[in-house]
Amino acid sequence: MLGDLPGKSFLLVQVACDLYLPTVTANLVDKGIIGKNLPYIWQTGGKMLLVSALGLLAAFGNIYFASHQAMQVGQRLRTMLFAKVLTFSDDVSLMQPAVTLVFSLTNVGIVFLGSRLISGRIMEIGSLLTFLTYATQILMSFMMLSMLFIVIPRASVSAKRINEVLDAENQLQDPVKPVSMPKGPAELEFDQVSFHYAGAEEAALEGINFNLNFPLANVGSYLENSIV
Repeated sequence: MLGDLPGKSFLLVQVACDLYLPTVTANLVDKGIIGKNLPYIWQTGGKMLLVSALGLLAAFGNIYFASHQAMQVGQRLRTMLFAKVLTFSDDVSLMQPAVTLVFSLTNVGIVFLGSRLISGRIMEIGSLLTFLTYATQILMSFMMLSMLFIVIPRASVSAKRINEVLDAENQLQDPVKPVSMPKGPAELEFDQVSFHYAGAEEAALEGINFNLNFPLANVGSYLENSIV
């Protein structure tokens, strides 16, 4: 728990800076730009730069400690990956478009209602910008959460396929009594040979024709040069 404390501290500082910036922006618009108060604009602008710089430094620290935590989590996941795989529904094709549509309609609705309140002098422009920024952060969090429901099923299918490949038994077995190759030249000929995997509907290779008639010591060299 103590090892996570530095990373959490940087994260709290970063979040605090991100949440404080919209308030500073609103004050800059309402009290500085609209009020035409140039000294206040410079003062608030400098404050915004300091808060942004502090948030940037906290973000670097957060990324550094988060990378170490991610490596540890990755190691634990790799050990547990082939023991248990989460399964979810594969019907996620409409998830991302639906989330994007909700996100866009929400922004349009906020701007539409905010414009009516501003025209009626019920809300200030800075307050609308602040509310829009907070709403965007909240919606982005929900979008990232919804992306998990898209990525996890794909990862589940991929992990299942990897397990099938790793658990597959090798069908090529060494003979109990292998036959020794005769001395002297050897010949290998393929005449309209095709190859397909077990359970496949179509052949992977078709119409293979070649003839090898060389000493055994030169067969491997011939094949290597042919491939190169």
